[in-house]
Amino acid sequence: MHDKKQDLQTLIATHSRRLQKLNEQRAFRGIATPPEVLIEIENIENELRGLVVDLSAFAAPQRTQQPDAPVIHLHNWGRPPAEPPDAAVYLNWQAPGRFEELPDRTRRVPTPAVWADDLLPALRALPQQMAAQEWVRLEGKAALSTGLALGTIFRAKERYRLEVAQFVPDKGHTEYWASNAQPPAGVPDPRFGLHVAERPPDAPATTATAEDMVVVVGALNTTAIAKVLEDVGRYFGEPAAFSAIAAGQSDGIRAVKAVLALEATAATQEGRPLEGWEAAGLARSSTALVNNFKQRVKPARLHLFVAGPLSLAVFMGHFWIHIGCPVQGYEVVGTEPVYAPTCLIEGL
Repeated sequence: MHDKKQDLQTLIATHSRRLQKLNEQRAFRGIATPPEVLIEIENIENELRGLVVDLSAFAAPQRTQQPDAPVIHLHNWGRPPAEPPDAAVYLNWQAPGRFEELPDRTRRVPTPAVWADDLLPALRALPQQMAAQEWVRLEGKAALSTGLALGTIFRAKERYRLEVAQFVPDKGHTEYWASNAQPPAGVPDPRFGLHVAERPPDAPATTATAEDMVVVVGALNTTAIAKVLEDVGRYFGEPAAFSAIAAGQSDGIRAVKAVLALEATAATQEGRPLEGWEAAGLARSSTALVNNFKQRVKPARLHLFVAGPLSLAVFMGHFWIHIGCPVQGYEVVGTEPVYAPTCLIEGL
């Protein structure tokens, strides 16, 4: 059993190093990237997803720092617990019309209508249902959009604090990340790298999203920010224009009013997974970054795409305040990857 875990960790590390090199080649070559490189990148990404799921079975959770906090166990992906977990609330949303994993390795997610009618009301009922105190702990295999939505229910401005069970593939175990975590002594607060783009004033605004703003968060140590932007751009029909934003080419977008990309360089450039204190600090800092850009752009709606750990999405929802426009969340549903809209969050 122990040898199997070590083998999986070795494979993940090897594939991650190879993927980082290939993504660097892709970022350098752009549209001239050879097809065989693109195919290898896609194959490695697919292989890594399976290895991470396999490794999670060997996870040895660290101890929670908030043993008395009420627990919410949210299940969206993977194999559900054999027995109902010991939690104040257990929500299994893995079902047809909700979260589905298909044989071809694609996924289906709840539509915005299902979120509005069923899932968001269920989350809004949690504080009263569990008599939550200051601390709340999240366990389970939740989708990023679910984490974002949960964070908006237990908000920092209402004096909640969150602890999230975060599986870290590179380490092979689960850690408990806290929303109030601070950098180690002598270490500065983490900061996002910024990439921005706006549609030129004289460009035609003909799409349904023409007055909207896109926020892209890149915080994975296996995926370059240019690739994340390209994947998001594919949803809007402009993959090349979005990818070019990472290289400072900011005048090619037409589908939306503006794009703000937040890059966690510790992950995307240093090639290591985020630490818990970094996820908390980056989420805190993202509020001002998004608000400042939004005030200048004045969008009708904000489209949020997160490529990062679950805890980062949870903490962003937890800290965001004064957004002032609807926030449309998205989830990866295909292996390219392909995005689909999920929860629409209003009132932030």
